[in-house]
Amino acid sequence: MPHVISLIAVSVIVVLYASSGVLALIAGRLIVPWQRGRVLRPRLWGSGALVFVAGIVLFRCAATVSGATAFGILSACGLVLMLSGGVLQFLGGRVVRVQA
Repeated sequence: MPHVISLIAVSVIVVLYASSGVLALIAGRLIVPWQRGRVLRPRLWGSGALVFVAGIVLFRCAATVSGATAFGILSACGLVLMLSGGVLQFLGGRVVRVQA
């Protein structure tokens, strides 16, 4: 039962995060209000969100594969996708200038 609850929770989070990424790509603005002032390039942020979600899905699907080699390859690819999506989202953010 905890596995099913975890699967449902991850699915809901993935769908919400992917929909915010798609809206950022299509509309050119962010749907989440706490990110609107910090993101300079919403299309880049949206593509990063979609790559991040793809990494989460691949990492989650790696748990269902039997075989250590396939599990290692899928989980490593999922981790690389999550890291590259995070980098894309970071690059889409506004650079904070520090005043001296």
